[in-house]
Amino acid sequence: MRFYMLATLCFGIAFNQTFAQTSNFVRPSYGEVETESNQKSDLTTHELSAATGNGVSAIGYKALDSKSTPGYGGFWGIGYSCFFGEHWGLATGLEAALFSSGYKLASFDDSYPSRVEDEDFDFRYSLSDYSDAHRTLYLNVPLMLRFRTGIFHAALGGKAGFPLNGTYSSKASKLRAAAYYPQSDLLLDAPLFAGFGNFEHISGKGSFKTRAAFFLSAEAGVRWKLNDRLALYATAYIDYGLNNVASPAPASAHLTEYNGSDKYASASLAASSRSGKPAVDKINLFSTGVKLALAFGFKSKKAKANQPDRNAPNEEARLAEERRQLERERQLAEERRRLAEETQRAEAERLAEAQRLAEERRRLAEEEERRRAEERAEEERRRAEDAKRLADEQNRKKRNGRNGGYANGYNAGAALLSNINKADLDAMLEVLKNNSDSRILIEGHTCSLGTPEKNMVIGQNRANAAKAYLMERGIEAFRIDTVSKGDTEPVVPNTTDANRRKNRRIVMKIIE
Repeated sequence: MRFYMLATLCFGIAFNQTFAQTSNFVRPSYGEVETESNQKSDLTTHELSAATGNGVSAIGYKALDSKSTPGYGGFWGIGYSCFFGEHWGLATGLEAALFSSGYKLASFDDSYPSRVEDEDFDFRYSLSDYSDAHRTLYLNVPLMLRFRTGIFHAALGGKAGFPLNGTYSSKASKLRAAAYYPQSDLLLDAPLFAGFGNFEHISGKGSFKTRAAFFLSAEAGVRWKLNDRLALYATAYIDYGLNNVASPAPASAHLTEYNGSDKYASASLAASSRSGKPAVDKINLFSTGVKLALAFGFKSKKAKANQPDRNAPNEEARLAEERRQLERERQLAEERRRLAEETQRAEAERLAEAQRLAEERRRLAEEEERRRAEERAEEERRRAEDAKRLADEQNRKKRNGRNGGYANGYNAGAALLSNINKADLDAMLEVLKNNSDSRILIEGHTCSLGTPEKNMVIGQNRANAAKAYLMERGIEAFRIDTVSKGDTEPVVPNTTDANRRKNRRIVMKIIE
């Protein structure tokens, strides 16, 4: 967690000061772009740095066909680099590096000679669900060949590491302890107070010894220049241990030591023996991760002497720079004035356009209101004309002795429309088309010839024929109702053939 907080802080400082700079570290100088020769002259000859790195580390070993698992580690240190050219240099320093690993084993058993109260026996024990964790701290001295170009850098070399401190912690869920007396072939697994029997949840802590280590090391990353002296490095690194750092355990070191009581502790398997031989005879160290370094650079006296003094007094150059500065200020003032005028002109145009749009909207609203008023007046006029025409038509029909619409002259027993019938229907058709909300009732009538039942059928046929005629010319069916009156409503007595012809008719009544 401390590493990530430090990384966030360092990256924040770097980006806050270098975001506006290009990857080639181009920097303005009196209004001019820094040349490549000037950039090279800014490269420092010496660097002092403070670095921290975090990642995966391992105390790698194998015991009883099981391997240790890597843990979390890292380093903290200071460094020194000396560059003997534009790109190449040597680096060294001091680093405190932490390595860690874990190990698990389902079961472990062993036996060794022991003695209590002048009696010799073999102490036999078995551990279940055994696990341990190791941590060791080394002081590393690196010697690296460094290369840098632009924002990229890399290094390759080696490190010598010297152990400072090593610890372990171990535990097991169960211990079974027993004493075997070979002279009497007796196995004793009790009592508990004598250290024999089954014991639950034992653990132990202690020191862990290793030897000096030698590493093959490499790193590569990027470099951000904060100012002329400070730079921030972000680097991926790897340290690979080349030699065996195991310190073989003596034959007398056991994973569990008999102590003649019910108090047991577990030791480190990597520092224990089994059957008289070390349980672990080879350990290699390994580490990889990401490192951050803050470097302070400076130049040697010789390099400073060979570098042109850019701060030497030069009156002519100073005056020329002042003239250029005054010209830039004049141009900036002119540009600000021009922008102000353009802004005022654009604002005036915007206001004029807004007024024009408002006037246009008002005119369109007035035209729309006038158009709607004209449409309403036209609609009222048309309705009045239709109502007057309908009234005139009805009055005309009434003056002719008809009630809304009338057609007669049918042949006896027939429902076919004659031309005269169609002319009367056409008059009603015009009324219905001009009054889309009107509905009519068509009544079919007959004379007294034939039976009443037959006359009802004939009357219905005449009404249906008239309805079909109107529908063929565009009048909806729901606007036309039909009914048969048969011979029940004669307009004149059925005494003569002329009267009977008048009674054979249809009557069209406007009902809505």
